[in-house]
Amino acid sequence: MRVLILSIFSRRTIAESLDAFDYAQQTNGVRDSRHRIEHAEMPRLADLKRFRELDVIASTQPMFAYPDTTVLENFAPLLGHDRAKHADNFALWDKTGIRQVFGSDNPVMTLSVLKGVEASVARMTENGDPSGGWYPDGWISAEAAPRHYTSDSAWGTHVNYNRSFCSALLCARLRPYLNIYSNGYCVYTRFAVQKL
Repeated sequence: MRVLILSIFSRRTIAESLDAFDYAQQTNGVRDSRHRIEHAEMPRLADLKRFRELDVIASTQPMFAYPDTTVLENFAPLLGHDRAKHADNFALWDKTGIRQVFGSDNPVMTLSVLKGVEASVARMTENGDPSGGWYPDGWISAEAAPRHYTSDSAWGTHVNYNRSFCSALLCARLRPYLNIYSNGYCVYTRFAVQKL
């Protein structure tokens, strides 16, 4: 049985969910369950190791890192600098080898995969704000972002198909709309904004 737990920016819920998954593994043995914590955008750094050890999937929503007025003037100040720099930090998951899947959180946020890719890679608005990106150490590559939407998400639901093919296919579909530079940074082109 696969269990999905909603944490919605709750570090405590994430920690307690990991406790429950750990208890289940100790009681029932290790299985290919692919449990998932939804809205795992703000974990305690100490819990990252537990995610990996328990093979729990982190489900994140890249549009939550889109630095609009809500994020910059409400969310980030309420969290404070120390917690905000780890919130919506998609690179944390990738660097520690934790499976990450992207979702849209529709209808709260846009269903547009293209906008989600940009938010997770550029971490700035179409106008280039804030300069340098919102906590830019949290950005991920333009190759990783589509994979989190496609093959990683499919794997999380026990649909196992060619990971590199799936990501390459989405990248090929997105390429006309993106400028992808050698450092992995991507931005909308004027054509893409008009096409949306």
